[in-house]
Amino acid sequence: MRVCRVVTIPFFVWHHLRTQIHATIAAGHEVHVICSDGPEFERLRQIAGLRLFQIDIRRRVSPVRDVFSLIRLYLHFRKYRYDIVHSVTPKAGLLAMLAAWLAGTKGRFHHFSGQAWISQRGFVRWAARVSDRVIVRLATRCYSDSYSQRQFLEEEGLAPAGVIQVLGDGSIAGVDLDRFNPARLRPLRPRTRKSLGIPDEAALIIFVGRVTNDKGIREILAALDVVSKTLDAYLLIVGSDEPRIEALSSKQLAVLRSHPRIRWVGYSEEPEHYIAASDILCLPSYRESFGVVLLEAAALGVPAVATRIVGIIDAIKDGETGILVEPKNAADLAVALTRLIKSEPLRQKLGLAARQRAENRFRAERVNALLLADYARFSDTPP
Repeated sequence: MRVCRVVTIPFFVWHHLRTQIHATIAAGHEVHVICSDGPEFERLRQIAGLRLFQIDIRRRVSPVRDVFSLIRLYLHFRKYRYDIVHSVTPKAGLLAMLAAWLAGTKGRFHHFSGQAWISQRGFVRWAARVSDRVIVRLATRCYSDSYSQRQFLEEEGLAPAGVIQVLGDGSIAGVDLDRFNPARLRPLRPRTRKSLGIPDEAALIIFVGRVTNDKGIREILAALDVVSKTLDAYLLIVGSDEPRIEALSSKQLAVLRSHPRIRWVGYSEEPEHYIAASDILCLPSYRESFGVVLLEAAALGVPAVATRIVGIIDAIKDGETGILVEPKNAADLAVALTRLIKSEPLRQKLGLAARQRAENRFRAERVNALLLADYARFSDTPP
């Protein structure tokens, strides 16, 4: 079949869909990708057999640009006559599903990966909810990357029961266990820590993701102040801030850049090296689709402390592979981090269980095979 994947930014394709695209090409399908320009766009050209097209799809609402993008998508779909158009991310989903419907594309697939409108109010929240409802109506297949997100969408009245599917145990494309391999990366731990100025005996907490308040940065900083008063602990932040979407305050930025117990390395192409050098992953997000970084840490045997919210509750088994805390609760977060820092046996126990769960349920090969089998069912050919 001829399959077109549509997302807003190339970052998402490079970091979350790469193994799935490789698997789809290896299965004999012709794969095209449409996304906006970005630092990772040229890297996508490295994927053998992939055809890449640039159409500007803004993450924020921009009526004139959005209409222009919709027209370009429609004309593109009419030209290439895809068997399946498969979108991920909200804006790409709305524009791609509408354009594919107008173009008469039979296979219109969308993967829900979180709802930004959860933390929004007023017209923006209403419009985003309407957008999700339209996507469900236009798509011939809908997926969610977690069971709790599917339940949430159904309870919110955005999708009828049974319409949204989940591949296996969840996630969009699973985790690459070859890349996130503790046997390969753990021996590099001393060198990585030395480069950061982190003592070998200190506890290292790591955060990986967008450095914004909706990811829980405020709570992480408050919890670190409590923990570091009595324990030898450091915080490593891997990710960039996003001033155009949610700017941190000048005070927060000053703390992140000057705190003696914080190392902020910015965006990294190889976050696995930093995760493998850490003892605990911390993700106190207010909203999340699934939290792929939780799977990546699990694959490396690193236990996580994260919030008890939709999506994350599928990625972590509380008390078995990590610890869940209440969102926006710095005190609760500090207690959980302290508990893990003080008990190396508990960290090892949770980390081992997390690794086994990632191997058994979230291996990229398993999740991608389930998607390809669904593609085959749609086309009435044997998988």
